[in-house]
Amino acid sequence: MFPPCELMMKGFLPALRGLISHTLRERGLSQSKIAALIGVSQAAVSQILSKNRAQYLEKILEMGFERGEVETLLNLLLEDIVIDPVKATQTLYYFWRNALERGTLCSYHRRLYPQLALCKVCLRRWGLGFDEDSALTLRKVGEAVKLLESSPHIVHLVPEVSMNVAQALKNAKTLEDVAAVPGRIVKVRDRVRAVSGPEFGGSRHLAEILINIMKFSPKIRAVLNLKLDEKILETVESLGFRYAVTGHPTSHRSVNEVVKAVAQEFEEKGELDVVMDWGGIGLEPTTYVFGSDAVEAARKALLIASTYVTQT
Repeated sequence: MFPPCELMMKGFLPALRGLISHTLRERGLSQSKIAALIGVSQAAVSQILSKNRAQYLEKILEMGFERGEVETLLNLLLEDIVIDPVKATQTLYYFWRNALERGTLCSYHRRLYPQLALCKVCLRRWGLGFDEDSALTLRKVGEAVKLLESSPHIVHLVPEVSMNVAQALKNAKTLEDVAAVPGRIVKVRDRVRAVSGPEFGGSRHLAEILINIMKFSPKIRAVLNLKLDEKILETVESLGFRYAVTGHPTSHRSVNEVVKAVAQEFEEKGELDVVMDWGGIGLEPTTYVFGSDAVEAARKALLIASTYVTQT
């Protein structure tokens, strides 16, 4: 038996710990602090740091990863491990699983074990085990992600909490009935990149938004989030989208109150393309872009982004 988890434990994870350790050391952290953050002993950190940083990166690249995606993962983990070890583990898990499902590691794995020449165990098969609506929903979110990743403009509209795109099943009732991208869509240089592939239950907040607005507008099944500023408001107005504005940056509100406010606009005004919520104290202003599916929502967002960037 030749399970791919062996590649994680013997190759990928040690190399990733090497990159993280060197970066944290460059930032002035002690070996004992680094050890606590990455889950090894101080002696292990000392041994890790005795080796050249470049060899850790080369090991990961040898496995089939691209330099850009390694840098993205590294930056996310460096942010997550100082906040919450569970969040860091989740980010790592989503990245690894997505790599397996995309076939990133297949060539490397087969070089190690030629017996696996015909193996397709890890590859994602869209729709397998799902009904037609579930399969289509996942596919639409995946297509929307590709559109966003190909745009040179959308990166300018990514909020501080990062971006996501979600689509609900026709009769969505729970968070698990809404597909999104677990682990966020983040900035990578001049583009955005999804940390993992779409899954049901991938975004609690966007799922709550959709489930609540679908009570009043069942044809609206998708949403994505952008940042909000006055220029975006002007852009949305100039494009002729049906929109609403809620919230105030100096108000005291909860996330649940934001969800209710967005849903109330659909109840009162019918179907909308965009709802711009100014957040509140501790809540980032957000532009919610809606569509009948994730691809439609993404195309609206790309139009907003291209107009935002090019208008004077």
